[in-house]
Amino acid sequence: MATPEQLDAFIQQLERHDYSFDFSDDGSVWRRGVAERNAINAVLKAHPELTPVHAAYYTYWWHDIDGNRDWPARKVQRDAAIAEFRSSMKEVTA
Repeated sequence: MATPEQLDAFIQQLERHDYSFDFSDDGSVWRRGVAERNAINAVLKAHPELTPVHAAYYTYWWHDIDGNRDWPARKVQRDAAIAEFRSSMKEVTA
């Protein structure tokens, strides 16, 4: 199980990641994006329980949730998913 510190580090990693790197014409941006994506995938492989956190960020950046293209509303949904995950971590460790 990931620790709260590992969760915080993973969230920082997700916040810094350039989700649109694949569209860059700059090779260095693309390579950095691939390296970041590989690092994220390595964390997910080591801690599969963090998958909902990754899904919340991925959804925030790329998916229309029920046609919702309202970024502030999507941010609220993302933050709610993170808070729910944190709460479930506390229940497991209690």
